[in-house]
Amino acid sequence: MYKYVNGDFSKAIKINDRTKPVKDFLQISEHIFIYTDSYRGLFKLELNRDNSIKKITNLSEENKIDNDYNVKMFQYKGTELFYINNSWYSLDIVNDKLILNDQFNKAFKNVQELISIDDSHFLINKNGVLYIINQVKDAFVWTPIPLEYYQGKLINNETKIFQLDNKFLVNMDDGFLMIDSIQTKNRNQKIRIEAFNSENGIVNEGDNISYKEQLKVYVISEYFGSNKTLLYYKVDDEELQTLENGFIDLKNLYSGSHTITIYNSNDGDFNKIAAYSFNVLNPWYFSFWMKLVYFLLISGIFYLYYKWNKIKYYQKLKLKEEELRHKNEILRLEIEADNKIKLQEYEKHLLENQVQVKANELASKSLSIVKQTELIESIQNILDTETTTSSLKNKIGKAIKINSLNKNEWKSFEDNLLKSNEDFVKELSKRYQNLTSKDIKLCIYLKMNLSSKEIAPLMNISYRGVELHRYRLRKKLDLDPSVNLNLFMNNIF
Repeated sequence: MYKYVNGDFSKAIKINDRTKPVKDFLQISEHIFIYTDSYRGLFKLELNRDNSIKKITNLSEENKIDNDYNVKMFQYKGTELFYINNSWYSLDIVNDKLILNDQFNKAFKNVQELISIDDSHFLINKNGVLYIINQVKDAFVWTPIPLEYYQGKLINNETKIFQLDNKFLVNMDDGFLMIDSIQTKNRNQKIRIEAFNSENGIVNEGDNISYKEQLKVYVISEYFGSNKTLLYYKVDDEELQTLENGFIDLKNLYSGSHTITIYNSNDGDFNKIAAYSFNVLNPWYFSFWMKLVYFLLISGIFYLYYKWNKIKYYQKLKLKEEELRHKNEILRLEIEADNKIKLQEYEKHLLENQVQVKANELASKSLSIVKQTELIESIQNILDTETTTSSLKNKIGKAIKINSLNKNEWKSFEDNLLKSNEDFVKELSKRYQNLTSKDIKLCIYLKMNLSSKEIAPLMNISYRGVELHRYRLRKKLDLDPSVNLNLFMNNIF
């Protein structure tokens, strides 16, 4: 670092020996400097009173800005501005805090090259076009420098402007561009508006153009070159835009009435100087007849939809009725079939019981008749042959004994008895496999509702023998004493 006296570089005094590549710097006060590195970063340099280095602070790092490559700095009206990561910041020098500058970010977003001219003007390079910027009140007035004087000759990011007498020089890659004056020209210029469609047919004010027709509107001024006032335009209620190339290219306009309004600027105020109106027709599918067709078509669709829903509703209703009727019929048939089966089972059971009763009665009566007949015949034979009383008694007693002990007849009786109760015997044997043949005979007699007294001669045992046999049978069947044996047997089958 060097300190020079009274603007004389030949008398510069070297104040320290430290070297660092610096791209640009600003002196904030006698001992505070802000500088940018040639590669990345924004730094604050503080000196002691003896001009030795006191402290160097990396401001972009302190403010947690990671993308701090190619930092730009700009001083305007006593305010230092810094372009970092596509945004403009101002600096709180006391707290080392970088603060987003809303005014510059709104007006010059993504414009990184601002070159100071004086306290009221500066130069910018936006998309290869140079503008002289003048702030009037809170608004910036943009005055373009005609492109034909420097197109393809600018030195990007290294553009400088120098004042020579009352003129200004801008460096080019092959020399300098001289600007006579940086004052905004606000002459009352007369302009004419001409519009042409895509087929180069002229479109007069108030004419109709087809839907999606391209329209090119030329704004022709009575002045040319640098004498032409900067103009602005607005389409309908859109934002105000700068008229840069002398024409407005309109595409994809929606149907309806449109108005283009032309303005000039006078100390930050925009004044309307001309207007041009035209109409865009509706597309063919929005014409009156097509709208009528749409209406009829939609009405027809709704009508068909209504009829279809109505038919479907009645079909569904009819189907439900048919289904309900079918279910009722099936239910009726099932109930009838079930009742019929139950009735048949009941009648079958009743018939079986009747047959069983009749068979038991028949067996009992048959045996009784046979015994009685044989006994009568035996006694008749004895009476016919015997004359003495003692001999008659002996033979009658013997005949009775013979008839009562005839095993073949008993065997025949027992076979008939078992055969008539065959199903009962099978079920009983299946349930209780520990029963003997005598137990089964007793069960049959009990099923026939015979008393112990009636069973005794049939089993050729005494009354007490029958009672004892009943007691043993109850034990084998594991029955409670309260259970009626006759009823139990009748419920088995």
